[in-house]
Amino acid sequence: MIAAPPATVPAARAADLDIARALGITLVVAGHALIGVERALGETPGGRFAIVVIYAVHMPLFFFLSGLLARSALTEPPRTFARRLASRFVWPYLLWSLVILSFHASFSDVTNTRVEAVHPLRVLWAPPSVMWFLYVLGGSLALARLLRPLPVAATRAIGCALILVGLLLADRTPDAWLLPYLRFTGLLLIATTLDPARIRGAAANPAARVSALVLLASGTAFAALAATAPIAGYPAAEVRYLPAAAGGILLALAASDALARTALAGAVARIGRQTMPIFLTHVLVLAALRIALVHAGVTDRGLILAVIIPAGVLLPLVAAGFARRLGASRLLGWS
Repeated sequence: MIAAPPATVPAARAADLDIARALGITLVVAGHALIGVERALGETPGGRFAIVVIYAVHMPLFFFLSGLLARSALTEPPRTFARRLASRFVWPYLLWSLVILSFHASFSDVTNTRVEAVHPLRVLWAPPSVMWFLYVLGGSLALARLLRPLPVAATRAIGCALILVGLLLADRTPDAWLLPYLRFTGLLLIATTLDPARIRGAAANPAARVSALVLLASGTAFAALAATAPIAGYPAAEVRYLPAAAGGILLALAASDALARTALAGAVARIGRQTMPIFLTHVLVLAALRIALVHAGVTDRGLILAVIIPAGVLLPLVAAGFARRLGASRLLGWS
């Protein structure tokens, strides 16, 4: 969703999918803010619970929306599609991977991630920090393009197989970092075969919303159990969170539809249209502000989160505005 090639969609798309993107990026910022604070000040059951619930939903939502929005882009001529991948994935990935690595190496004494030295070539096979997202999303879209000639049923079958393989391998292949993320690739493949109008219809159905709440509740129950012990590995990566992911996606779309009918629609949709600069820079904003607050003696977790989460969303938007005025958005990989 953050970096999916923009599909040609009718104006009637209105604000709902952009609002869903905004909800998704806010969840990402909140999740990383929580993880940073928990690592800096010590883990708590409440913090673990919130992290697991967020992780059960936010990446499934992103990949689902990316597949849903990429349908038109997947039909572009090969060279056009390749240029899109290069500008929207390869360049931002390489540039900001090196920026993040350099930041962690320079401030390892105060950050939660320790990097002794920067090895630029390693980014080709080992994404740093959150950059795995662009790596996997770009590859997923390339795979979707290759599979486009297949019947819809075949693409869905491959998607389901990848979801299962990714979930089953989540705890069994610690050195093969890419394999567990195949579950997101599978979800994206399935989403490329779906009709956005029918998905909207499902999200508007009261019975479907109730079912989605039940599914999401199952994830919160498992999250409560997981919160009793330290989180090991990627949160919410087990099969038992799959129903919660489905419920969370549907509820996010329902919430987006509701917000699209309010006075907040325009402002929230604008956030959804600027997810790339937020994604690429939010970890730097969160880390810098958290470190500054902790070193200033602030230890109230709620206060720290209340400051850094809005800043992690809004400061990149301010930076993106300056970049547009200077004509630097493409150079920075933000457009």
